[in-house]
Amino acid sequence: MAITPLPADYHMHTPLCRHASGEPTELAAQAVKVGLSEIGFSEHNPMMRDDWDDWHMRQADLDNYVAKVEKARRDHPQLTIKLAMEVDFIPGHEEWIRDLAARHPWDYLIGAVHYVSDSWDLDNPKKLSEWKQRDPNDVWTSQPKDCPVGRASKCADYLRFRCSRRRRSRHEFP
Repeated sequence: MAITPLPADYHMHTPLCRHASGEPTELAAQAVKVGLSEIGFSEHNPMMRDDWDDWHMRQADLDNYVAKVEKARRDHPQLTIKLAMEVDFIPGHEEWIRDLAARHPWDYLIGAVHYVSDSWDLDNPKKLSEWKQRDPNDVWTSQPKDCPVGRASKCADYLRFRCSRRRRSRHEFP
């Protein structure tokens, strides 16, 4: 019986986001062990302020993140390892994302919507009580012009979080 190869995992985080474990080289070793031929690290982007929340990479860690992924590439040359970021889109922060996108040769960017306002990251376990105060349909069907998903689709290669994966040209910006 033929074994179907496992698909690549392109959504992997590191301890730099403060909610994942395993260094890139350790995760790459495990990927080789289970038979993956390709993986992609997509750490949460640094936010404009390091005190924004407690689950994004800090600004000072961005170059270190890239170095850790490059080390994993050197340690595991038989494995294709992509360098990426999962970038949060919040209206008014597009210039920050453009700046981050220009800093390194990313293989892809995943556009994510975790925040529906500056203060509500809707999938944060510490803020689940916010859902009791809102109609979920209102949250998901907010006015399209204010929806970060619409903006994200112009600044990322893939969209994540209640969105279908839609390929865009490499780092296309409006």
